[in-house]
Amino acid sequence: MANKLNMTIAKTHQLSSRVVGMQLTSGNFVGLVLSAMQMVIGFIYLAGNGSPAMTALIAVIGVALAVLVERLTLGGLIAIRVSNERINHLEENHFQLLQTEQRDETQAERINLDRRLKKLKSDKKMSIPVAVVGMLLSTSIGDIFWHHLFESLGGPLSFVLSFACAGVIGLTFVYSELYKAIMDGTLGEIIDDQILMKKAVGAEEQNMQMDMMVQGYDSIRKDGGKLEPAKTKVEETLVGRLGAFADAVAAAGTSSNGIELPDQTKIELLNSGEATKRLDAPVSERTNTRGRFEENRAKLQRMLIATPNASMAQIAEAFDIAPSTAHTWVKKLGN
Repeated sequence: MANKLNMTIAKTHQLSSRVVGMQLTSGNFVGLVLSAMQMVIGFIYLAGNGSPAMTALIAVIGVALAVLVERLTLGGLIAIRVSNERINHLEENHFQLLQTEQRDETQAERINLDRRLKKLKSDKKMSIPVAVVGMLLSTSIGDIFWHHLFESLGGPLSFVLSFACAGVIGLTFVYSELYKAIMDGTLGEIIDDQILMKKAVGAEEQNMQMDMMVQGYDSIRKDGGKLEPAKTKVEETLVGRLGAFADAVAAAGTSSNGIELPDQTKIELLNSGEATKRLDAPVSERTNTRGRFEENRAKLQRMLIATPNASMAQIAEAFDIAPSTAHTWVKKLGN
């Protein structure tokens, strides 16, 4: 059970990571495409009506420039994120080591940790200007297109809207990279909640099925008409097995080796090899039983022909005999 649960949790985390990756990658891709489009259209506005060859060349240049500019932004932001993650990892490992060994840090450990943290913080500081420059270039160049689009509004509003639309691409990159850990946890929790809901729905379905079965058994128990056919079949089976047991006893008597029934079930009649005496039925009773069978042979035969599925209980009631005797009569009639 624990292994299955661990496998489920592992699959859930894998699925969460894939979904998160798709979310962030798709957002970055959309931002890159939008940046290229706004730069290309802005350059075409500035170039005016040129030849198709010139327009195509401007489009190629705009796409290439957008890729280079956004590469600066994404590269700087990724470097900042990775540096932060490594700094947190080093500090956490250092703290866990001291907690596990229950001691204070040594001077050599402190010096080594500070040296490594200083290198990571230096890389982080160098990446910040690169990301800022990339965002400023993307916003400034993309503002050309948006400025033409909102030019009809006039006044400061056109500048505010054009600058905001151009800057949303850089903000998207910041959000997708610097806040990646938060988004991983948020989307992972959403997916975990959905999986738990699916498991709850499956469990509820099984509970409803069990309730329906219990109600069905309770209804049959209360309705004698529905239960009677089943009880009749059980009684006929039991009567047949008891008749076979009586025949085995009559045939084997009391034996130190026990009695073996037709279904190969063996019953020990004696304990510790102690011999017992066989109690024979009175001669008059045995003679009377045999005589009654001979007298009713033809009647029994006609009854079985008319009712081939007659039970031992029915035959016993018709001839006023015990069910075991009825079983013996039927057996003799077959012989």
